[in-house]
Amino acid sequence: LKDLGMDDSEVAEVIASHPRLLSYDQENLKPIVQWLKDDLGMIDSQVVRVIVQFPSLLGCSLEENLKPKLRMLREQDFADSQIVNILLRNPKVLGYSSKRLAARMAFLESQGLLTEVSL
Repeated sequence: LKDLGMDDSEVAEVIASHPRLLSYDQENLKPIVQWLKDDLGMIDSQVVRVIVQFPSLLGCSLEENLKPKLRMLREQDFADSQIVNILLRNPKVLGYSSKRLAARMAFLESQGLLTEVSL
């Protein structure tokens, strides 16, 4: 976390809100951080913001949880820059079940409200 530029207060905030992180192997955290940077083009400060707001993201399965959610958003024709904006506002979107995310997107689309700001 410090490698991303997190200061001590941010690290403390993340650990306090998700103490289980202390038991995670650092090597298991790197793929998620790298995925946010490589696949979505996030810069370190954006990754920090997402982790501070949703620390349990680091405990999510990349293959079974995070990548399918990103695929769902891309299938709705969101550009990666829009997805980054969604995650900066509400990173918990990645924690939604696929069923919940699909239902939310279907409802918003049926109302003509499916935009990056409505998720």
